[in-house]
Amino acid sequence: MLFRSYGASGLPAGLSLNATTGLISGTPTSAGNSSVTLTATNAGGTGNATLALTISPSRIIGLSGNLSFGNTTETQSAQRVLAITNTGSGNLSVSGITYPSGFSGNWSGTIMPGATQNVTVSFSPPAVQNYGGNVVVNSNASSGNGSIACSGNGIALTRI
Repeated sequence: MLFRSYGASGLPAGLSLNATTGLISGTPTSAGNSSVTLTATNAGGTGNATLALTISPSRIIGLSGNLSFGNTTETQSAQRVLAITNTGSGNLSVSGITYPSGFSGNWSGTIMPGATQNVTVSFSPPAVQNYGGNVVVNSNASSGNGSIACSGNGIALTRI
C-alpha cells in the first residue's frame, strides 16, 4: 500500500518534512530534545508514531593564520598568530596544541560558539636547516579541521 502524504509536528527549528516523500531534512539551529509526532496517510487511513529526537551540540573547529615564517636566524625567534574558531553550537574545549620541532606556543581552554581564540606561535630554529610540519589543536571538536601547516628556515647568523 502506498502512502499518499506524510506529516510531522514538533520538528526542531531548521528541520522540515517533505509531505510527499516523508523525508525529514535540514540543519537544526539548536541542541535539545524533541518529541515529534509523525503521520502517514493512505487510502486505508492515517497512522501515527512518536519520534524522540535528540540534537547534540556541534563543536566545529577551524584554524587560520599564516604560519610560513620564512628565514629566521638560528637562536632568534619570530612570532605569528594562529586563530582557532568555533563555528558550532556548543563549547569547544581545547586541551592543548602539538607543534613540530622548532615551533612552540601554549594555550588551552574553552572557545564559546561563534568565537575565536588567537594563539601566538613562535618559531625558534635551534640549527641551520628547514623546519616544517603540522600544528595540531587537540580538542573535543565534532567536525572541522584541527590541523594547519607551518614552515620556517633556520639560517646562519651573519657576523661582520
